[in-house]
Amino acid sequence: MPRPYPAEFRERALELVRSGRTVVETAELLGIAQSCLYRWKQLDLVDRGLKPDSARVESRTLAVAKARCRRAWLFGLHGIVRRPARFRP
Repeated sequence: MPRPYPAEFRERALELVRSGRTVVETAELLGIAQSCLYRWKQLDLVDRGLKPDSARVESRTLAVAKARCRRAWLFGLHGIVRRPARFRP
């Protein structure tokens, strides 16, 4: 696995993109992969609060779904059945 770029290098690359240069042009100028610069740009937008972090939202949703499945499996395993609450007017 290649060594990560220093934080100062990343910040300089992002400043070039923010100043109006394209990602393709900046990546070619600095000698890095375009995909790397696109990823840094997306992370920068999330860090600055300009874009929601979809990965965190997805992992939270996935954790809730896994917990529901586990609970359902445990209830089925032990023969426990939850009854719905009765409506009392």
